[in-house]
Amino acid sequence: MVILKKHGETILDYENEELTYLWSTVKKVTTALSKTWKTRVFTIGINHGEEAGVHHLHVHIIPRFSDDGGGVIQSIVQTEGKEGLQEIQKRIIENIE
Repeated sequence: MVILKKHGETILDYENEELTYLWSTVKKVTTALSKTWKTRVFTIGINHGEEAGVHHLHVHIIPRFSDDGGGVIQSIVQTEGKEGLQEIQKRIIENIE
C-alpha cells in the first residue's frame, strides 16, 4: 500500500500536486514490486471513502500471477446498472467542471 502522510479520506481531500506525488510513488513502488516478484501484471486501486471501510486514502498495489485465482477489478461488483451507458455518460458530462 501507498499512503500519503497528510490525512484525507478520499482523493477529493487532496490538492492535484499531492495526488501527482501519490501516483508517482505508486509507479515507483510498482516498478520495485515488478522486479521483486518478476511480474508486470498488477491490480492497482483505491477504496474511496469511509463507507468502503477506508478512513485514510491509500492505494493497493497487488502483484498478479496466472495461477492466483483472482479476476480483473471489474469482477468485484456483481450488480447490473439500472441505467444505460449513454444515460450515465450524459449525467457524468453534466457534472464535469
